[in-house]
This record gives sequence, C-alpha cells and structure tokens, in this order.
Amino acid sequence: MRRALEAIPAAVRSNEGLSARRVAVQQLLDQAFGGDLLLDCHDPDEFFAMQLRPGLIPRLAKSFSYVVDVLDDLAGAIELRAVAPFGWRSYGELVEWFNGVDPVSGTVDPARWASLTPFFVSGNTGHIGLRDAAHNGVQLFRPCEDLPRWFRLRPDVSDVPVGVLFEMGQYGWAKLHISLADCRASMDLSNVFDPFDDLVAWGREVDEGDLPVMIEIDEEGSTVVLAVLPTEDPTRVLLRVKRLYPDELLLEGIVARSELAGTFKAELRRFFAQEFDPGHWDDLEGSLPTKERLQQSRWFAAFTADGAEG
Repeated sequence: MRRALEAIPAAVRSNEGLSARRVAVQQLLDQAFGGDLLLDCHDPDEFFAMQLRPGLIPRLAKSFSYVVDVLDDLAGAIELRAVAPFGWRSYGELVEWFNGVDPVSGTVDPARWASLTPFFVSGNTGHIGLRDAAHNGVQLFRPCEDLPRWFRLRPDVSDVPVGVLFEMGQYGWAKLHISLADCRASMDLSNVFDPFDDLVAWGREVDEGDLPVMIEIDEEGSTVVLAVLPTEDPTRVLLRVKRLYPDELLLEGIVARSELAGTFKAELRRFFAQEFDPGHWDDLEGSLPTKERLQQSRWFAAFTADGAEG
C-alpha cells in the first residue's frame, strides 16, 4: 500500500497524456485500496479528488491513523506530535463527527451537514485526506463530441483572432472577457466559486493539446461553459463559450490552438502581476492565498515566475 501511494506523485507528473495518467493513477489506487477509491472527473495532478466506495471507511479503520497534533515552524520543518487510530466504522459515523453541532442553531441539524470527498495531496510527501466536498479542487470535463469523426473544416474557413482579458473587481468579484474578432463574451468570476484553479488547468490542457476539455464557471446564479474541441488539424481548434439555463451560445469559432494558449497565458501573467487584488478576493480565513495556491501548478509557475517569458 505504501509503495503504491508513494508512486502516485510520479504518475501525475509524467509527460503522458491525460488518459494515460488517469489509468496509471487508478491502477495505483486499486493496488492500495482494492477498488474502494475511484478517480473523480478531475484531472489528476498534485491535488485531486476521488469517489469513495462503502469499503473505504472500514479499510481506513483497520489500517490507518490520522494526525491530531502537528508542530509547524516558519523554516518549513514539520513535526508530528500526536496521531490517533481512525476510529469511524462507516461513512455515516465520519460525517456525523465531522459536522457535529451546527454553529448557527447550536443543535445537530443533518439538513445542514456537508458531505466529504477524499483527496490526494502530494509535494514532498503524499497522503489521503478527507475534506468538505464544496471545495473539491479542479474540475475538468471531457466533452463527448468527436468533431474530426464527422466533420472536416472547409478550405475557406480561416482562423479567427482571439482576445482574452481579465478585469479585477471589488468585494470578491472579477470578470473574464473573451473575444473572437468583433464578437465578445463576458462572464462574472466570484470568489465564492473560485474559478482560477479550473481556468489554469483548462489553459494548461489547451497549451499541451490534451483535448477536448471543458470547464464550468459559476456566476452565482448562472453558469458559463468554456469548451475547446479538436479538429482534424491538430493546430486548429473550435472554441465555444455558452451560458446554461437557459442555453445561450455566446461565442463559437475556429482558432489557432497556439494563439489561444499563448494569449491566455500572457493575459493570466499580466493580470496576476499587475491587476489582481488579493484584498478583494482572498477573504477565506485560513486558506492559502490564491496566487500562492496557483503557483503549485508547474504550468502556471513556469510563465508567471519573475523574468519568465509569456
């Protein structure tokens, strides 16, 4: 089990495509947990979510302990002070302990309970953890549309110029504007449903050509979908932006994949270097600041580091 867990960070950092990485990571999870942990729809990276099966909790109760006291100094050295046996025999018992007494009503109110999602986190070490499912990391989707199977681009269809602009707002709001030639779509970004992890992962997949890829941006009342679909030409993609409920197509056009990736990277770099205001975004006490959290993505860190080229 330990060897399988320790092998996962290397598997998610490999140069293989997304599908191959998912297969490798799932095989290691199966070795460690006998099929009781399944990869979610997220892109497996150094922080990813999983789906648990009923057998996971009894397995943890049999073989695992959890940290109850840790000493962490400013130099980065961490000392485990105390651990305790994983004492919950079922998912229900664990959820009941995790939620406890409701802080608002002062009573036990199952209607307000948060569910739990297992996560794998790795850096210099790796461990399995459980946390609130409302903060479940990156969510990349893979559209089922297979355009090259059914369509070919007409010879007279040319690439459309693409533009990307992030705009910082106040009190937990920002905007993202995407344009194709003279057409422009704008969407609201809310720190309640922080989209930047998804946007960074989406940009990385476009840059690496690991397509199709799609993300959803929650505007606190409506949802915007950003999708990039491959064509028969690996240098050209279909960019689609639409709003859900009701469905509304905002933008759609054929663009050069390298131009889309380069424009998106350059604007991310400009925004976080010159305009992003953590005072109007990072208001969740105890959470890692947004820019510091995004730096954990090697793709983002590579082009936002001081002196890096866009």
